[in-house]
Amino acid sequence: MRIKSFKEYLLEDVGDKYAEKRFNIPQKFTEFDKQYRRRYNNIGQEVVYKDKEKDLIILKNPGTLDSIGPGARGIIDIKGNFFIEQESTITHNPIINILWGLGILKSPDEAWHMKPPNNFITVQRRGDDVKLGESNSWYDSHKPKSIKIFQEFLDKAKKKNPGITFTNKLVFSPWQK
Repeated sequence: MRIKSFKEYLLEDVGDKYAEKRFNIPQKFTEFDKQYRRRYNNIGQEVVYKDKEKDLIILKNPGTLDSIGPGARGIIDIKGNFFIEQESTITHNPIINILWGLGILKSPDEAWHMKPPNNFITVQRRGDDVKLGESNSWYDSHKPKSIKIFQEFLDKAKKKNPGITFTNKLVFSPWQK
């Protein structure tokens, strides 16, 4: 497969980060866009974590997606607090570990993604809404029970972030149906 034909399938996801570094395929959004979001759109928002070396900012309950880059990953805790990275730079596990290290989340169970959520769920921005992260492996194999459990997390997050649409569907890669 030639890289040019592969390029059209890239989204803001883990694969595009690799393609950008390995094959010099630029991402959809430029560094200017990222700098603008960081400087002007997170004014007044609670920053719970910032690492300049990793180019990582995690916001708590941003209220809107205006300052959030495409494909950004996040966590919703049991209280409905919505934590999301400002740009799509890392996967869910590092976010979970950061929030656990800050004392925000309880220690995640081993294989947390294969069990019903009791402490948090993972989410990801897709377009104008936030969907369930693909790491929620338990979700598909336990419907309709899982829909109800995940909806409770999403409803709590909606109360704290009324300007954001939360969708009770999993995010999938473009090549999955």
